[in-house]
Amino acid sequence: MTTEPPHPGERPHQDSWTAGSARGQHGVQGWGLPVPPSPARPRVVTAALVCWVLTAISTIVYLIVTLNSRFWQRVLDQAAGDGAANGISASQVSDTVSLVKAGAIAVAAISVALYLYFAVMMHVGRNWARTVLAVLAALTVLTWLTSGGVSTNVTVNNRVFHTAAASPWITGVFAVVGLVLMYLPASNAYFSAARRRKAWMVSQGR
Repeated sequence: MTTEPPHPGERPHQDSWTAGSARGQHGVQGWGLPVPPSPARPRVVTAALVCWVLTAISTIVYLIVTLNSRFWQRVLDQAAGDGAANGISASQVSDTVSLVKAGAIAVAAISVALYLYFAVMMHVGRNWARTVLAVLAALTVLTWLTSGGVSTNVTVNNRVFHTAAASPWITGVFAVVGLVLMYLPASNAYFSAARRRKAWMVSQGR
């Protein structure tokens, strides 16, 4: 079977199935630009995710250890003894300690939620999440350094109580390792490719 040549001004006829196959084969979308491929996620990015998950886990462990530490009872005994001389009841002292514990739980819960959420977003290539995690890593290390690294101190009526705090040290290490892994050359290439793909999808209204 022969096909007549197109007349001047006419577009050559192309079978619709062939045209569709060509579009599917070459990934042509929108304005005829090729779809940027999904970037391959390097292992260092996955390792960074693991570090941030471990950071969250160590935060939970530290909270549990701290809440169940015997030093709280020492604080209560000391405060109750001093409070009795100052007209403060034991229940008031206990309520104050309970409030401090509730605050610690709230701070830990928020920290864990932030670690996990931004870690997942970082893992899928969101550069802004990587930036937020860098800030969180700096805050985590700063908290560790200001807490003495190995102990947490509570002062009641000019008396200092000490409790072991190995977990903040471990948490700081995990955060620093995760930070380094996120900014290795392979990670930078991954986030750059993910950013280009995101920009293309936005330009195409997707």
